[in-house]
Amino acid sequence: MKVKLLYTPRYDMDYNTGDYLPFSTYAFIPPVGMPIVTAFLKKHGIKVEQDDLLVKTYRKDLKLLEPFQIEEKRKKFLEQGGEETLEEYGEKILKLTKVSGFDIVGFSLYEPDNPTTGIIALVLAKLIKEKYDPIIVIGGRFWGYSKEILLRSGFIDYGISHNPFTAPAELNFLKFCEAYEKGKNMEEAPGVEIATENGIKTTPTNYKEEEICHFTLPDFDGLPLDLYRYKLSCEIDGRKYVGSILVLPYFFVKGCPFKCAFCCNSILPGPILKDPEEVKADLEYLKKKYKTNNFFFLNTEINSNRKYLEKITKMLKDLDIKFSDCACFVPMDRKLLKNLKEAGAVRLMFGLESGSPRVLKYLGKNFTIPQAEKVLKEAWKIGIWSELSLICGFPYERLSDVRKTIDFLRKNKKYIKSAYINKFFLDGRIRKYPHLYGIEILEETFKPKETLKEEWRGGFNELRGLKWPERKKLTDKSFDLILESMKKLGIRRGSEVQEVLFLSTLPEWPQIVRGEVSYRAYPDFSLPS
Repeated sequence: MKVKLLYTPRYDMDYNTGDYLPFSTYAFIPPVGMPIVTAFLKKHGIKVEQDDLLVKTYRKDLKLLEPFQIEEKRKKFLEQGGEETLEEYGEKILKLTKVSGFDIVGFSLYEPDNPTTGIIALVLAKLIKEKYDPIIVIGGRFWGYSKEILLRSGFIDYGISHNPFTAPAELNFLKFCEAYEKGKNMEEAPGVEIATENGIKTTPTNYKEEEICHFTLPDFDGLPLDLYRYKLSCEIDGRKYVGSILVLPYFFVKGCPFKCAFCCNSILPGPILKDPEEVKADLEYLKKKYKTNNFFFLNTEINSNRKYLEKITKMLKDLDIKFSDCACFVPMDRKLLKNLKEAGAVRLMFGLESGSPRVLKYLGKNFTIPQAEKVLKEAWKIGIWSELSLICGFPYERLSDVRKTIDFLRKNKKYIKSAYINKFFLDGRIRKYPHLYGIEILEETFKPKETLKEEWRGGFNELRGLKWPERKKLTDKSFDLILESMKKLGIRRGSEVQEVLFLSTLPEWPQIVRGEVSYRAYPDFSLPS
């Protein structure tokens, strides 16, 4: 039996506006879920190959993805089982990889609210099915209405579910492959999804704890690693630097103990922490095998457990790596920041969300505004790039709260290198227990408005305040106010991990972090020579 896994291409979107974006640098970081599945299957004797059609289409010709943006073409494909232009472009995409000679072809999907994700997978599945007739499965960060349409299409046979704590996708997929090899009914394999009259049915999973491997070292073999290499040039006070960088994703923390009300992790177990010695061994192996010392850690946050962080930083101190990760303001102090710096941290992303103490209390955040300010100042002194996550539009948030966020940015702009601003959407405890947070969810607003676009930014009424139309209008206004304030204050809207890691190699890095020099960085997306 042979398996082929494909990372599905997509056209990037701004999820606050719904607009398609001309480019995304995240295409130049390898996926992590598919390499974990690949490693797990290989470990159990399954012959598997993997490829990334996202980075290949970006490098080949981004115009290959443009027709999939067109609603009329997506709708026609679903209604008639085909669409000439989409299939023509799908054939061009498939020429970038090999899909013949495999018993199972799996698509790894990302972003169910991006219509291009589902339609591209569906068109590619149709072409592969009609020409080679393998079993076709889908998995990844993809769910709901969009997934159900794919499973009903006739071109995709099964879905592979994923629960990171009780039934990880790699284990479900292994059981599926074993059922195929033994000639068993694959619909009965644990974690398999099929479409029924009542929606998606998932076969129950009852794994024992000893069956679940919570952290599998990703295997990037077979991916086009040269295509991920990110070339940059940088000018600093008349001096020019040129280089390229390969960044690998990795994580060793699952879940979060803090349970912030808006976050999906607030209704999940955790955290689960990988043994620090294993983390060190993993990173030594990845650094040597793939010849890079640059990593994008995808942990929920690196410092939810102080003692664990102290062990991790001690283990990483002599590895000579550089990394970016998420962090929380508590527990954090100068000592931990210094340990992180010595371990290789160059950028930390902090979830501030709001500068209003009232909003922070409503969300159940575990820090105070003075604590956040102190951490940002200490990180600045030590030489770590601090990036903030900001969210506006929370239930009962008002313009007075938004102004406090803007005041926070103004007061601390010296210590903030960049910030992301997003509009609130229902998730986590607020979504599951709306009555506890004084809201009424309007389920009808979650109905899809476009073909293959999962609608997860539905509405709600505040039971003691604004109705949804007014709430949405206020959220839009708040977003614009914060964004405009960031521009006036000179706070960059987000940063690219590749750029920050590259800048950290330059002799002027301490001055860059402290804002003492001006610089301009120019990415080069031409094909590597």
